[in-house]
Amino acid sequence: KHTDTYDPEQMADDIIATATSSTPPDALIVTIPSEIVEDAIVEALKHVPVFGFNSGYDIAERLGVLGFVAMDEYIGGKEAAKEFMRLTDANMTGALYVNHERGNSALLARRQGYEDALKEVSSDTLVDELEIDPTMEDIQLYLDSALINCSSYESILLGGSRFLEEVS
Repeated sequence: KHTDTYDPEQMADDIIATATSSTPPDALIVTIPSEIVEDAIVEALKHVPVFGFNSGYDIAERLGVLGFVAMDEYIGGKEAAKEFMRLTDANMTGALYVNHERGNSALLARRQGYEDALKEVSSDTLVDELEIDPTMEDIQLYLDSALINCSSYESILLGGSRFLEEVS
């Protein structure tokens, strides 16, 4: 079931409903963005094989997920910061991380890698975080007002591509 809204409670309900349905799939491939879906995955494993992707690498093995495919989000954040620094040839004094899924462990790890890499070059670098609720009525207006003074940021990293059009 696809939804454009980040809702780990609904995700957990969907995992259990799918795994325990009268016609369950041969296997489930799930993302583990927060602790909220952990119990659902443990329950699903009683009914079908479960594989993980994207978020939750650090949790998957403990839960018994059979395999996992993803990049290391922390390293991804560090590499993004390094690329920003290479392109601007500057020490960053201000950076912004835009997070569109509050509580998603992968996005939190990506932000931490981004901040750590920037602070390796200059410990005085300030990294702000802007959290966006994807259910907001007017995301463009919110982003515009948040970014009105963005000249204080040498880089802006989006947690995902969902709002790329609005930021550009």
